[in-house]
Amino acid sequence: MRNDDVLARLRASDPILGADPSRADRGALDDLRDGIMLTDRGEPARGTRRRVLGRGGVVAVAAAALVLGGGVSYATYQRLYVSDSTGVTCLTRWVDPATGPQEGENGPDLTGDPVADCRLYREQAGRPAIPDPVAFRFKEEVYVAPRSQVPSSATLLNPATPQDAAVRELEGGFSDWVDGLYSRCFSETEAVAFAKTQIKRLGLTGWRIEVLPADSRDDDQPCADADLDPGHNTVIVLPHRLRDHSVRNAGTVDPFVYELRDALVEGVSSRCVGLRQAEQVTRRALGTQHHWPLTVLPDSTASCTRADLQVGGSIQVTLRGPEVANP
Repeated sequence: MRNDDVLARLRASDPILGADPSRADRGALDDLRDGIMLTDRGEPARGTRRRVLGRGGVVAVAAAALVLGGGVSYATYQRLYVSDSTGVTCLTRWVDPATGPQEGENGPDLTGDPVADCRLYREQAGRPAIPDPVAFRFKEEVYVAPRSQVPSSATLLNPATPQDAAVRELEGGFSDWVDGLYSRCFSETEAVAFAKTQIKRLGLTGWRIEVLPADSRDDDQPCADADLDPGHNTVIVLPHRLRDHSVRNAGTVDPFVYELRDALVEGVSSRCVGLRQAEQVTRRALGTQHHWPLTVLPDSTASCTRADLQVGGSIQVTLRGPEVANP
């Protein structure tokens, strides 16, 4: 079996909601990280913005503690998440991680634009913006730092485009608890149809859909998942990889996740509201729970606000819509 096949199946195994991370010790998590990072995934294309590894990725075993509880530390989450190349690290002074610790902020991809994401992370941390920021890839990981600090061996990333934002929304919809693939149990056929609808809605051209069948059917995972290979403009539909997340299961998912989902469904997606009203609803629902920065993105072409809720280690909510609803 090819490495890509193995990784696709591992990513689809949904460890966040199906595993008990409190039983894993630090050594086991370190071994897991080493196994992932030592797997040959091939070199990314020059200038490629990011490689999406689904929110149910293997590395997220360490992240699960923030949603599910357990013995895995927040620091371990940060270290493993960014090492999986799905997020960004924001620095004002470059330090090669092989030579010393880096001081800055990091977290998951929020908007499809690493520079904009770092602006949000710095604001949340109460720190000034990075001067003359540029995004670059260094040893498989994405960073933002001052232009003068970029190491000579790094690859500068192209400035973000509307397509990057569209791809980010496409990826977010696949693991969205509000009305995406995590909102109910999708069959293979329904997941393929959902992917086609999203690709068309977002105006993405040249994209294709592949189905990667499961080796065997698990009665506990009757639902379809999906992942992206943005380097090849491909959506990978993964049937029989997910539990039915519409069924509450306090044993594996914190009840707050369902409370937040219900608040977003009732206060945003089932109504036609403007962006600011949706933001108020969301902030009230989030309360004091740990979450990544609430991402609020104006979309003047939309009539109503869309809400995406992603869960894995922490909570990520993205709102896209008009300032004033236009039903």
